[in-house]
Amino acid sequence: MDETLGINDLRNRAGTYLSPFHSVLGLTHAEPMVNVRLQPRQLTDGNGRRCAAPGVTVTIGFNALRVYLARELDNPCRRDIVYRHEMEHVSAWRDHFRAGARLLLPLMQTDLAGPYDIESESDEDEAALRQRVEARLVPLLRRLEDGVAAAQRAIDSPASYQGVENRLRGCPP
Repeated sequence: MDETLGINDLRNRAGTYLSPFHSVLGLTHAEPMVNVRLQPRQLTDGNGRRCAAPGVTVTIGFNALRVYLARELDNPCRRDIVYRHEMEHVSAWRDHFRAGARLLLPLMQTDLAGPYDIESESDEDEAALRQRVEARLVPLLRRLEDGVAAAQRAIDSPASYQGVENRLRGCPP
């Protein structure tokens, strides 16, 4: 958690994600990461026919997931309210990525597990495998991204901000 930046710094960092409904007392910054590693295993049967089993490793996670609280939040009550709001954002990111990982496993086991014929040992075969993997993964990753974005918007809805504002007003001076 970073508490070194002021409200104006956080507003600048929020950029296009800045909500018109509130001042920026906290900000959650996520840098999602997806890494796909291909390691096809080539096999040859007794007739000389060659095939490959797609060895695919997909890693999803974050290069960074950082929570910022404005340094002006010197009141513990106000700080805690903003912190809890930002942790909702963190939970949304983590929950969606965990769900995405659970959805990836059956996809990988059913759609990508079987061997496929190959003509030669070449970069073209790996490119074809990469296309096959991406054709399956890209739609799922888009749905994951859309789900995270919808969850973040719900957390930052006008009604949500109104609730945060009401709780902030209830803090002692």
